[in-house]
Amino acid sequence: MVNIYWLEYEYYYNHRKKYYPELLTDSFLKSLQLDTLAWRRCSPYNEPYVEIYYRHPAFSYYPLVGVTYEQAKAFAKWRSDRVFEYYLIATGLYKEWDSTIIFTIEDYFNGKIEGLTPDYNLYYPEYSLPDSTTYYRAAVFADSLNKINILKRKRRIKLMHPFKRFPNGVDECYSTSLFCYNSCDKEELEKFNTCFPVKAFCMDVSRKFNNKTPIISHLKGNVREMTNTKNVYYGLGYNDSCNLDYNKCRIDTNMPNAYTGFRMICRYKKWNPKEGK
Repeated sequence: MVNIYWLEYEYYYNHRKKYYPELLTDSFLKSLQLDTLAWRRCSPYNEPYVEIYYRHPAFSYYPLVGVTYEQAKAFAKWRSDRVFEYYLIATGLYKEWDSTIIFTIEDYFNGKIEGLTPDYNLYYPEYSLPDSTTYYRAAVFADSLNKINILKRKRRIKLMHPFKRFPNGVDECYSTSLFCYNSCDKEELEKFNTCFPVKAFCMDVSRKFNNKTPIISHLKGNVREMTNTKNVYYGLGYNDSCNLDYNKCRIDTNMPNAYTGFRMICRYKKWNPKEGK
């Protein structure tokens, strides 16, 4: 999850406040805001990030931090609604975007959307935080930033990262895309301990580099990732030691903070009218 997606989330509700003043109260809109002071609590050297990290366009595709477990779950529900709404529009089942309503999956299947007859044969998306088992299953795949895959791409690494070559190779604990360079190599760390945007390392490496092993990006390091259990997190943050096992869930009640983000998984389900979900 990156900053610009959350900015879109905030804009969506702020734009509709005039149409739903009783629902979208000031307290509700305030609950959407991130805790940007998490940067200050993390380190006094991060003070500039308090003001610029979340909203400055230069950081649009940097990882979202300062977010709570409850906020992440609410975002997952909102994203489910938006993806399903887009599907209906793209397939011609629904008119163009209507900025005066708040479309939800529940309203669609309960027949509350004007001009739409619910089709119970449609599958709808359900985004959620992954559970710990899902992360452990994912760990059997190759991470896009591990040593083996970096070496496979050595000849073309300059094309991937035109801003810097890696003369001394890359340690297996190397991780940059979600926030910072996190290398076990002290010399490398001193050179590259800086921020990088997510898109600098997000590409279809399987297609571009003919890797036969399925790749899941950024499991080894960067920011820690929330699970669907509150205060339980998977992986390591950029501030963690590489000597720790990344493939492990840990408990931490220090939330929100500047080194924990989240990703989502999506399941497609059929609506059950009897259960209302």
